[in-house]
Amino acid sequence: MGGIIDRLYWAAKTYFSSYGIAWFDLDLFEGLIRYIHCRGSVSVGELNRVIPKLSTSRFARTGREGYYFARLLWYLGVVTFGRGRGGRFLRLSSLGLDLLRRVSKVGKSGRVGVFRGLFLSWYPLYVFLKYLSKHGPVSVKDVVRDLGGCMRFWTSILYDLGIGREVMRRRGVAKPFNEFVVTNFFIPLATQLGLIEVSNRRFLLRREFRWVIDEVGKYFSELDIIRTMPGDYTIYAAITDVLYDAKEPVIISPWVNGSLINIVEGVAKINKSLRQVRVVVRPTKANLDIIKQLKQRVSIDIETYCYRRLHAKIVTNPQGPSLTSSANIIETNLKRNYEIGTYYPKTPPHITQTTEQLINTAQTIQI
Repeated sequence: MGGIIDRLYWAAKTYFSSYGIAWFDLDLFEGLIRYIHCRGSVSVGELNRVIPKLSTSRFARTGREGYYFARLLWYLGVVTFGRGRGGRFLRLSSLGLDLLRRVSKVGKSGRVGVFRGLFLSWYPLYVFLKYLSKHGPVSVKDVVRDLGGCMRFWTSILYDLGIGREVMRRRGVAKPFNEFVVTNFFIPLATQLGLIEVSNRRFLLRREFRWVIDEVGKYFSELDIIRTMPGDYTIYAAITDVLYDAKEPVIISPWVNGSLINIVEGVAKINKSLRQVRVVVRPTKANLDIIKQLKQRVSIDIETYCYRRLHAKIVTNPQGPSLTSSANIIETNLKRNYEIGTYYPKTPPHITQTTEQLINTAQTIQI
């Protein structure tokens, strides 16, 4: 959908930050936050056991819902993950503690406003509500056809590029905008938060929230903060997105491995405008061997620069988007680490200036 999911990055963010969600109940959501606070720290297995006690939904009895609600709580910033002798556990973050304090202060009558503010910054819900704002009133079939169809298009490309195959399992998925999730998650969530009106099984964003959605959209049009956990490939997708329609992008990473080859080679098959990639790395044998292999695998021009004390991690298309992050272009960083980054839909001048500075002071390497 133009203006909502119009790039590879936004599709990846939508998919990975909603991975596993299927159904929603506000009482259960609040109950889980209170339970974690009461216990101090909670394992996913413990959440699996407590969810059937907190919810009468038939979905609560699968024995697997703790994992998915834990991910949702993490993406919303309500919990942090830690490790102990018994494995991974959850604790409330400072945001989660503040959220609970505010909910307790306003009581049940005012909690909707508190939770509404939390969820409105969650990108998958923004996409759903923006769609309703532009096209409502709509049916579930409309959402699945349009947003689900858009996701199938972009997730096919993600799959072909090898991003997230481990969790997608097949090419071209509509999630999270398939019929089941729209019916059992997005509509109940938006209804319980008082965001939508329902009439004859058609849904419309309430007029008083349209300006809120527009304000959220302005934020995403300027930048987006990325937080990844193991199994979340959003930074990986952001790197690919920057190259997706670039002509002469710049990749700056102190360390690289075969992931660099996979990214550039994969994008080169799709982006026929890609003429040259400038790569800045530390001058190690391992890095230079990877770039040598890359030059042998692609027909585009690969310019190589070395900077001994390089620490910055930047991927930029001066005429398009850019990414700055904590992640080197190596598999462990892109797939299995907790990382953070900032995605810019339009490259800011200071990033262009920084990349020019690094290239101008780096040593050109002929490989």
